Amino acid sequence: MKKILVVLMAAVMAVSVASCSGGVSQEEYNKVVSERDSLKAQLEQQVNGAPASSNENNDNSSNVASLAEGEFNEEEVIKQLKVETYEYTDLYKNPWVVLTIHNGSKYNLDISVEFCQKDKTGNLIGVNNDSVEAFEAGYDVAFRYMCDAPYDSLEHKIEVEEEKYYDCVLSSLAYKIDKAKDKAIISVTNNGEKDVSFVMYTALFFKSGKIVDSYNGFAMDKNYQLKSGKTEKVEANCYQDFDDVKVYLSGKA
Repeated sequence: MKKILVVLMAAVMAVSVASCSGGVSQEEYNKVVSERDSLKAQLEQQVNGAPASSNENNDNSSNVASLAEGEFNEEEVIKQLKVETYEYTDLYKNPWVVLTIHNGSKYNLDISVEFCQKDKTGNLIGVNNDSVEAFEAGYDVAFRYMCDAPYDSLEHKIEVEEEKYYDCVLSSLAYKIDKAKDKAIISVTNNGEKDVSFVMYTALFFKSGKIVDSYNGFAMDKNYQLKSGKTEKVEANCYQDFDDVKVYLSGKA
């Protein structure tokens, strides 16, 4: 549009000069006026939102689309999260629920979860709130809750913001699982260049594909960090018979 405006100004000046000069033929004068009117029409179309040409329309549409794709939209990001719910009762008859969430978006997130339990009449009988910072795109986290009482239905509400404060570290963390009697020994290694703070693990224990128990804790030194290049070993207890273990990590730098 800037280019059209510059050319239009030049055309207007040419018309003014031509109208004041006795050496310009009527044919040349009409040609300049026609060019001015054409440029003016293009400029008015662009100002009013209509394209001046198909090529310019394609360029503008691409720019608008790129801008829209680059904006963080909470509702759209939440649609790209994959949530799985696991339920079990422990040896003491306490009901437990675990939510695992996969970040299928392109954004690193600060995620919060409100988890509600209701009775058969729909009354709220329990609520838990939790959050994870530096939830890296393409990775998974787990939220683990012990419910206050048996429930009839479950509901959860997720809120997300784009992570702008902490560095994400999940891609720098690796773990190894060794199964033992009544427990799993989890070795967490920081393969990144930065020290990671508050590395938390959540272990889910399964028997024949069904969850039977869960456990969580921290894999860090006395300064609450997992240093670059270091490995911390922890024990996750399970007093149910199990044949498989899944581990979910969180942390930040």
